[in-house]
Amino acid sequence: MQLHAARVGPGVTTAPLGDVLNALTAAPDARDWEAVSRLIVPMFPRRRPLPFDASEPVRLQLPPGVLVNFGIDLGPAFAYVMPEVLEGWPVTLEGVALVALGNLRDLLRDARPGTLLDAEFDGIPLRILQTGHGVASTTVLLPDELRRIFGTTAQRFIAPSRDLLISLPLASNPDAAADLVAGIEGLDPNVPAVESFVLDAAGLRCEALTIGAGVA
Repeated sequence: MQLHAARVGPGVTTAPLGDVLNALTAAPDARDWEAVSRLIVPMFPRRRPLPFDASEPVRLQLPPGVLVNFGIDLGPAFAYVMPEVLEGWPVTLEGVALVALGNLRDLLRDARPGTLLDAEFDGIPLRILQTGHGVASTTVLLPDELRRIFGTTAQRFIAPSRDLLISLPLASNPDAAADLVAGIEGLDPNVPAVESFVLDAAGLRCEALTIGAGVA
């Protein structure tokens, strides 16, 4: 289990602990595919190791070339899809991915340009998406939704927390994006192990950042 996102600035929030505990109490049985299929969402792997001794969550590489875990969305928290749970479901890992992307699309339905938060970092204008569903970071897995929300201008995206996707002008210094990720990493133990995503006339692609020592 993990929480959605850390508080990193005005308009960017995290779930109260009481809400998390209530969600866990009301959670369906993870072994019941019919009950949990509508709750499956894609998640980027954590940069830091899991804080408990357990098998690794299932993962699959998806376009634009990034490894993805899957989680059962419990509202203010996620439960990872583990190999032993997947074995009991009547679907393959690829089938889980299709369901998860469909659910992600549904969760992004209310996101639009007007819901983006405008901010600034080191003189660079930022546009920030936080969905309230803990899935903003994985919007890059649906390029059509990404363009619908952020537009088609050349830009760089970073996903420094589960429910944060930040757009910077592509012409800005990549070091600024790396510094922003590093700053948020100190606040959120669930920082995703992804770099940056570039959207331009050539399409959407992954691009590495130099974030600092010890970064995967």
